[in-house]
Amino acid sequence: MSMRNRASFIVTAAVALAVVFVVGNRLTSVQGQGAPTRVAAVPGEKGGQDMFGAYNVQVGWPKPLSGVPGVGKWTWGAGQGVFAESPNRVFVLERGMLPEIERPKTVQIAPSVEFPIGRLPWRDATSASPPGALFKQGTQEPGDDLDAGKPDVDYKWARIINVIDAQGNHIEDWTQYDKMFRRPHSVFESPYDPQKDVWIVDDYRHAIFRFSNDGKRLLQTIGTVNVPGTDATHFYRPTFMAWAPNGELTVASMNLDGGAGAVTLSADGLAQETENAEGIDLPLGWSPDGGTLAVRALEGETPFEAGASHVELVREGSRERVSDSSDVTIVGWSE
Repeated sequence: MSMRNRASFIVTAAVALAVVFVVGNRLTSVQGQGAPTRVAAVPGEKGGQDMFGAYNVQVGWPKPLSGVPGVGKWTWGAGQGVFAESPNRVFVLERGMLPEIERPKTVQIAPSVEFPIGRLPWRDATSASPPGALFKQGTQEPGDDLDAGKPDVDYKWARIINVIDAQGNHIEDWTQYDKMFRRPHSVFESPYDPQKDVWIVDDYRHAIFRFSNDGKRLLQTIGTVNVPGTDATHFYRPTFMAWAPNGELTVASMNLDGGAGAVTLSADGLAQETENAEGIDLPLGWSPDGGTLAVRALEGETPFEAGASHVELVREGSRERVSDSSDVTIVGWSE
């Protein structure tokens, strides 16, 4: 891969830290080149694959949406983002709900061709769920999503934010915010925020929404809703965020021409620096001292043609490629 001017992340010092991450089912430190060590995430506990630590897949979790009072015969739409504040409070974003209908009987369409295919979901929730086109044709006005199907028949735009406990129960109601979103992309809480505010990034609204932890208040909207741009008050399709210990956060965004961009925000959500680049970095997490940012680096020219990806550590004035695979989960940092 040729060296390119990627979006610059504001870091304060180069540090002798190494990120520890899971590649596949192996726990790996990038500081040394020794053989990977296989360990469970919680020592002494039995679990499934190493990457899941002491946890196993829980059949029946979460409980069906149709069991929630008032939902009726609807089920999960496309799952979009998950954040576990604790085992008993897990945020799940979905792009609306789809009709709850029984699996069709398998029919042979042609030799060696059957539908539905055995062992696989018979409905593609990603393509069946809204939104539709980002903009109305020939404009930068937001689409109306009628191209995604007939509302309340093909889909129902409701229960966008779900909060679920360890038993799979739906324990909170955030439906007052349903109409605020078009394509909620990810949900976060800052690891450095004692109030545990909830942040939701919506790339079709070009905005980030910050809520009180109990969901009773919208505290802040960052970006100009439904207006794309790349200046101090606008985003274009923001996706991921990562916090530094001082409260600053880095947002992965795009340029209007389809290239990549990044915005560094102060702790109060004000843009400090906006920078454009070829390629794109998706932030994975900051080191404890805020000096190093682990990123998933896409090798394509635009997010629409992302190409292969890998993991890099970004420090002031330098980048270090530490994994040829981007299929990793950050579990910590080591000296």
